[in-house]
Amino acid sequence: MSQAGWVTTGFALGAMFGGPLVAAATLRLPRKPLVTGLTLVFLIADATTALTGSLLLVSLSRALAGAMLGGFLGVAITMAGSMVAPTRRAMAIAVVFTGFTVSNVIGVPVGNIVGRAAGWESAFWVVSGLPPSAPSPCGFCCPANPQTANLRTAASPSCAAERCGPPCSPSRSATAARSS
Repeated sequence: MSQAGWVTTGFALGAMFGGPLVAAATLRLPRKPLVTGLTLVFLIADATTALTGSLLLVSLSRALAGAMLGGFLGVAITMAGSMVAPTRRAMAIAVVFTGFTVSNVIGVPVGNIVGRAAGWESAFWVVSGLPPSAPSPCGFCCPANPQTANLRTAASPSCAAERCGPPCSPSRSATAARSS
């Protein structure tokens, strides 16, 4: 049981120290491919956790996963805040944290059940199967340049809800603003 504590500690330390380092090191990279890359490295770290039997390698792979999560959250918060009008930034950031919270509230008990039923490795295989589906929605819904998205959404809050559709044109934004 004490070994599980080291694995958990590795993840926490990875998120605490690695997350800010990843965010700082990738500051100038385009956000859309960065989010995809962080997600894919997270996938590889979880698969490595499931494959290895060594406590050291499991702890290191969990630390890498934690660093990717920490970096991802930093990027996601930055993107969310820049995709909406300045008056809506707090709400956008709250949505990111709500998603993180809900994933923990649901994921931790489900992971526990899966791990007890099929072995601890199976919980990591389940998680490894989820991230490949995550880059696809981001690829469609996240703007290539969040700063230009901010200019569109500032004119019309309804355009933020249409993120997965075509970009809002100025005339469409004005029409949406008049109808609200």
